[in-house]
Amino acid sequence: STKRLPAIFRKVDMYYRYKSKKRTQRHYETVLIVLGAAALVFALVYFRSYLYFWKFSYNRLSRTVTAAEETVDPKMRDELLQKAMSACENYRGQNPLQADAYYISARVQYLMGESESGGSLSRSVIEERSGVTNDHFLNAIRFIRKGMSLESKKRPDDVTGIILAQSCFMTDFVSKEEISSILSQIRSPKTLPRLDDRRFYGLMSILNGDAEAGVQFLVDIGDIQKEDDGKLFL
Repeated sequence: STKRLPAIFRKVDMYYRYKSKKRTQRHYETVLIVLGAAALVFALVYFRSYLYFWKFSYNRLSRTVTAAEETVDPKMRDELLQKAMSACENYRGQNPLQADAYYISARVQYLMGESESGGSLSRSVIEERSGVTNDHFLNAIRFIRKGMSLESKKRPDDVTGIILAQSCFMTDFVSKEEISSILSQIRSPKTLPRLDDRRFYGLMSILNGDAEAGVQFLVDIGDIQKEDDGKLFL
């Protein structure tokens, strides 16, 4: 036994036991480091692949919605919007925690509500045709609120913001003052992609008592006389 060995041999034996234990410990540490590094690399590759797939899917869906939005023929436009609505439903199911999934769904719902209401929103504002019962506008509001609840940001992008304001106006969901508050969060109203969106922004300024600013905005965007609805401003 170890106790019967001379002191020097006991020390040698203890030394080699210690070295063996340290080697084993270092071996385990090396294995853990290698496994940790491998797991990190796998996670990064998986996340990058997922991010690429998510971005590709979103961009493809966005192009589909834009194509429907720009289609002039009412029947074809409705068919494309129906397809886009179905695609949005699938996309939300696959990405239930992505705010953009709800924002693009809101965009499709708003466009469908706009098609069903007939005419442009600018005409509706001027003729004071609000308070309509339309599930699409209400769904747009619901989807935007859901998206905002998933984000740390207090306000969505400008396109989503104008859709929220327009949907609230069409359904009388909130007061004109509250709509004005929503519009005040839009960062660049002059660069909103749709003519009707820019007109709505200027008209709401007029309706909320800031006629000078509203008229000046409409003049600045330079689109007052474009299309038949533009003549309503004259």
